[in-house]
Amino acid sequence: MGSPQRTAGYEGQGLYLGADNYVAIQNFHYDNAAGIRELAVAAWVRTDTGANQIIASFDRNEYWRLQINGEVATPGQVGWHVWTDAEQSDYGSVRRVDDGQWHHICGVFEFGLSTIYVDGEPEPSVRVGSGLGRGRDIRYGYVGTGSESTSFNADPRTPEDWLQGEVDEVRIYDRALTKEEIAQIMRVDPLAAWAHQPAGGVFDLDSVPTSLAWTRGDSASQHDVYFSTDLDAIKRADASDTTGIYRGRQSGTTYVPPEGFDWGQTYYWRIDEFNNDGTITGGAIRIIEVTDFLVVDDFEDYNDYTPDEIWSTWIDGFGTTTNGGLAGHPDPIDPAGGSHYVETTIVHSRAQSMPVRYDNNLKYSEVTRTLGPAQDWTRHGVALLSLRIHGASANAVEKLYVALNGIAAAYDGDPAVVQTTDWTEWAIPLQVFADQGVNLAAINTISIGLGDKNNVVAGGSGVIYVDDIRLYRPASQ
Repeated sequence: MGSPQRTAGYEGQGLYLGADNYVAIQNFHYDNAAGIRELAVAAWVRTDTGANQIIASFDRNEYWRLQINGEVATPGQVGWHVWTDAEQSDYGSVRRVDDGQWHHICGVFEFGLSTIYVDGEPEPSVRVGSGLGRGRDIRYGYVGTGSESTSFNADPRTPEDWLQGEVDEVRIYDRALTKEEIAQIMRVDPLAAWAHQPAGGVFDLDSVPTSLAWTRGDSASQHDVYFSTDLDAIKRADASDTTGIYRGRQSGTTYVPPEGFDWGQTYYWRIDEFNNDGTITGGAIRIIEVTDFLVVDDFEDYNDYTPDEIWSTWIDGFGTTTNGGLAGHPDPIDPAGGSHYVETTIVHSRAQSMPVRYDNNLKYSEVTRTLGPAQDWTRHGVALLSLRIHGASANAVEKLYVALNGIAAAYDGDPAVVQTTDWTEWAIPLQVFADQGVNLAAINTISIGLGDKNNVVAGGSGVIYVDDIRLYRPASQ
């Protein structure tokens, strides 16, 4: 409902949902949980945000809900929620699925044992009760939003928590699935190539794979390889193509594009299987998006547990008398209640940003990340350091700066940027640091600070949020 967009799915066509868009399930509903001891829910999902997103739901408080983030999972992790005959089972994965690549997600409930499978691999299980237990009300379900509906496509559909991405091959079973069965349904078509690497996703030029790989279909003797930057053309292409999209028929299950991958370009690839009987099984189109920037830190890989707390990487002034900077929200936090060391509401992109608290009462405030090994910030022709800053109206105005290898560049705009309640991009030419003697080919540390380390005065306090630290090429490139 709304206006879901048909798009290239994991296999064939899928749906892009997004805000206000969902699928109402018409031909199936629950009206009594008694006697239900097993179930499984599976889907292919591709998203690049770790925010609360519902994959499918028949009401967590009556039957079940499969989602990203939520009650106990942290941003980007999978949540599998079942109301059992003992109590609510709220359970989260360890792995994250918000990296912009296709992931197969499956929640299994079997006589009280709940297990999440991500890409066919099981997460640690939890056991609560022995079957579904509370549901006595009618519930109709949805893909992409929550449910408290007692009839088809009816209010209330809560919580909304729209699925911000693509979904394909949603399946609901009235029994538990084994690991082997999940591996089979992940294949969709046993004659098609499968287990594509990468299955699709967003990469910067440092992380994009150099080769493509897949697993052969059950009857394949050879493989027809297609590779292009033109989506419409690769859809039409077959083995008679002479434009360069068709890369030939081969026996191996890897392919290295000789032209490699380029800055800011989107690529499409497809594997058709040439079978033993001479027939061809067409394959789905995979998408590889290469960004027009390099990631320094997008703050998405931090969580609330050792050693991944944000303050374990961004070293601050905790325990010192001279540095009033603190990276992350302070204790106590409540992950189950939605509070974390990272910020998950005020974000520029995806799901997390870094709070930087400052107290400049006869101090400066600074947080520093050590890059190990040292990074070459001349690679790929980059020339700009970009970061996003979000302030708060109650903040004291203090001078903002960024330092590389201990050499600082002060913010060259309005110092009151720390009081703005919108995101501001600060783009710094790397030449500013080079002119001060910084070796851009060997960046060891990056610091974000407020105040003046060389002239400490009685100052104020506040909190800013930092997100999306990136390296860009000059605009003309």
